[in-house]
Order: sequence, then structure tokens, then C-alpha cells
Amino acid sequence: MELPFGWSMHETELAALKERERLEPTMRWMIRRDIPETLAIETASFPLTTQWNGDQFLESLRKRHCIGMVAEQENTVIGVMIYELHQRCLLVTNFAVHPSHRNRGVGRQMMEQLIRKIAAQHRDWVIILLPDACEETRAFFKKFAKEKVRIQTTDTKGVL
Repeated sequence: MELPFGWSMHETELAALKERERLEPTMRWMIRRDIPETLAIETASFPLTTQWNGDQFLESLRKRHCIGMVAEQENTVIGVMIYELHQRCLLVTNFAVHPSHRNRGVGRQMMEQLIRKIAAQHRDWVIILLPDACEETRAFFKKFAKEKVRIQTTDTKGVL
């Protein structure tokens, strides 16, 4: 077996293992009963200073121009995204995948859905609001920067 330049057998085996473990979650609208699982993802994903609480999720979802979606695998919520509809963009205010399901394609599928939405709805950009402290998350979103995705930095409370 020929390996890509600079790869060891170990790296090739890891790449193959990750590919076999790819998930194909169902994307659906978030409903009130998803809040406990969503909060568990939030707690596992973010430092206390940037975590949303249940009231913040419900407050966002009550807005007419705000959409909540979850990624679900075998009746378990494994990812969540909250975004606002604006005239020229989708503004993502919350985005997380449960740590036990990361690096398995879930976040990529969630982002691809947002990118498809901007094309179908004739919008120009997906804008991600991201606190300064989230370097790992910033690296994930930078992969999509060339595909009409912009990252906007906020303070720890989510304020521009």
C-alpha cells in the first residue's frame, strides 16, 4: 500500500478509522424537548463564561427571524445550531457538536447545510459569531472561510 508523502502507517490507519466512523445524522428543527440535550452539549463544549442557558435558547427561538436546528443520530441530539435570518446573511449565534461525536463529519454536515441555505435563499454569507476564547472552534470554521463563511469575534458574553 502506497502512503501519501510524509504519512506513516499510523496516520493512514487513523484516517481510515475516522472515515469508517463517519456519522450521517438527521438534521431537523429544534423543539422544546431538545433543550436538556442541547444544554448538555453546551456544557460539554464551552467554558462556563460562554455557555448559553435554557432561557437563552428559548428566548432566541421565540424570535421570528431565528432558527434552531439539531443534528440527531439514533434519537439522540449530537449537534445544535442557532442562526438568525437577515437580508443578506445567516448569522450563526450558537453552534456545537457533542465532544464524543466530533471529528466524525457532523459539524461539516451542519455547515454544508447552512451553505446550501444561503445559496437557495439568495443570501451572500454565513456569519459565525465566535467568542475570542474558542480557538479550536475558530480553526474548524476557518476550513469553510472560502465558501462564503465569515467569522466575527465577540466578547465572552456574545456581544460584538
